[in-house]
Amino acid sequence: MDGERKEISPYIYGINTYNNASSLDDVTTTCMRHGGNRYTGYNWETNYSNAGEDWLNSSDTNLGDDSDGPAYAARDLSAMAQENGISYRMTTLQMAGYVAADKAGTVTKSEIAPSDRWYEVFFRKESDLLDSPDLTDQAVYMDEYVNYLVQNLGDTITETGIQGYALDNEPVLWHASHPMLHSTEVTNSELITKSIELASAVKEIDLNAEVYGPSFWGMLPCITIGEDSDWTAVSAQYNWYIEYYLEQMAQAEEETGTRLLDVLDVHYYA
Repeated sequence: MDGERKEISPYIYGINTYNNASSLDDVTTTCMRHGGNRYTGYNWETNYSNAGEDWLNSSDTNLGDDSDGPAYAARDLSAMAQENGISYRMTTLQMAGYVAADKAGTVTKSEIAPSDRWYEVFFRKESDLLDSPDLTDQAVYMDEYVNYLVQNLGDTITETGIQGYALDNEPVLWHASHPMLHSTEVTNSELITKSIELASAVKEIDLNAEVYGPSFWGMLPCITIGEDSDWTAVSAQYNWYIEYYLEQMAQAEEETGTRLLDVLDVHYYA
C-alpha cells in the first residue's frame, strides 16, 4: 500500500512462553511474557511454585529449583529474549498473599494458607533489600524481587532488564484456580488496595517499568466483581466495574504523583 509506513508497535505481537525456547522457533515476536496460573504461587527466592487446580494443587519445581538461584524464571526469560532478539520482556508479580514454601507436592485442604506449606507475600520489606534473599524468614518481598531483577538484569532501558510487570494473574479466579492459597473470592477493596500498593512498590524501584493490571480473565469481571460494600454502594453510577477500577487507580496516581497503571490487561476468553 502507498503512504507512510510506521514501525510496528512492540505491543502488537507477543508470546507467552512456558520456559520452552522451542516455542519461538516458528514465530517472530517483539514481546515475551512469563505468566499464567503457575505464577500466582511462585516463590522467586527458591523458584518453587504451585499449580493450583491445574494440577493437584501441587507445589513443585515446575518453574525451577532452589539450586537454580533466585528469580530463575525471570532470568531465564531475559536470556531467551536476548537469544531470540526480543526487546520487550514481561513477568508476573505475586499479589494473592502466599507462595509455595516447598516442593513437596500436593497441598491438602488441611494445609490451606496460612500454613507451613506457604510463605506470606509482602509488597514492601521495610528494611534493607538484600542481594541474596533470606531463605529463613518465611516471607517473600515483592520490592526485593524487583530490586533483585534490576540489580542482576538491569532496569527497563537495558538489553536484559524487565520492561513490564503484571499484577498477578486473573485475581477474580484465585478462589477457583488457587483455593489453597486464596480460598475466598477477591473483593473490590482487596483488589484495589493490593494493586495500588504493589504498583507503587514497583515504581519506587524502577520508575520506567510498565505495570499491567488488573489481569482479568475476560469481559465478565470487567462488568462486575464480587460483592463488596464500597463497590456495591457506588455500582449504580457505573456501566462497568472496570470504569470504577480505573478511576480508583487514577486517583491513587494523583495522590502519589506517579503513574501506577500503564496498561489495562484483560485476558480475553469469549
